Amino acid sequence: MRRTPGLERGRSINKSVVTYNTTVGSDAGTYNINSVEMVDDSTAEVQLTITAADGSSSERTTRFVLENGSWEHELIPEEYDLFAGAIDTATATASASSSASASATGNTKHVEIVITSTKPADVSISDDSLNWFINEEIVGTKTYERDIAANSGLSVSATTQAYRAQTTIKVYENGELVSQDTDPNGFAMVNY
Repeated sequence: MRRTPGLERGRSINKSVVTYNTTVGSDAGTYNINSVEMVDDSTAEVQLTITAADGSSSERTTRFVLENGSWEHELIPEEYDLFAGAIDTATATASASSSASASATGNTKHVEIVITSTKPADVSISDDSLNWFINEEIVGTKTYERDIAANSGLSVSATTQAYRAQTTIKVYENGELVSQDTDPNGFAMVNY
């Protein structure tokens, strides 16, 4: 790894870190960038100290990649675990109250997602409110089903770096195919 060659790159990444945390609502704390290490010309690893509103602090490493001229946040495995744990806790609390209200109003839809990959693929699924959040690796075909709010959308991806890996995503809503994507190079994505 080498140090960031220019101050502008560091400022751009700093701005991206702040923008990302504000966007996802995790800006209640203070984020201090301790260092930016360039892995290559388009990948930066950022060391952060996060100070929560209660004064407690923790350190975290994250990654940013340069895409189309702007620095985009790319979660590393430890962050997936961190966010999944936080989301599982929030989901358990929110699910108890929201499922009762969703059942009472009948304002839900049944979603079935079928993902197929010929090689190991990283799968990510989330609904708009993050009440459904999955990150795992699969090989072959796997089906995911859940009732979600009728007005909720979904983001689904299946990616692999394996050569010539066929990935397919099919999303069914109340039994009807509503969206699909297939890619012969291992990157299928559906947002609806």
